[in-house]
Amino acid sequence: MEYRICFYTTSWGKCYVREYLDSLEADNIEFLGLVLAKLERMKVSQCHRDPLVKPIMGKKYKEIRPGGNNTARLFYVVYERDIVLLLSGYTKKEMKLKPSELKLADRIYDDLKKGGGCYEEYEI
Repeated sequence: MEYRICFYTTSWGKCYVREYLDSLEADNIEFLGLVLAKLERMKVSQCHRDPLVKPIMGKKYKEIRPGGNNTARLFYVVYERDIVLLLSGYTKKEMKLKPSELKLADRIYDDLKKGGGCYEEYEI
């Protein structure tokens, strides 16, 4: 099965994934290239497993882990069977996931479940 990669925009008008990727473009274009290449791999269902994807205990969404020295984390859900819907992302600098980033992802996921936002397909 091939998935479409989409960015979620909240009901309050924020697309956190696009903002994160834009910040990478400004700071580290090589790392952005690595992250985008991994996003392309997410179109293939066989890639939805370790080491690229990890479930998050107690959460309905998962994390994409592109790797590299700068450790990006992108939170997503599979939506409408064929969409990888990206909720938010950040560059992880500690061993554990940052609680504030999980709280943000929870808030975005709740918005999605209430039908508040919208999404658009990702284009390179």
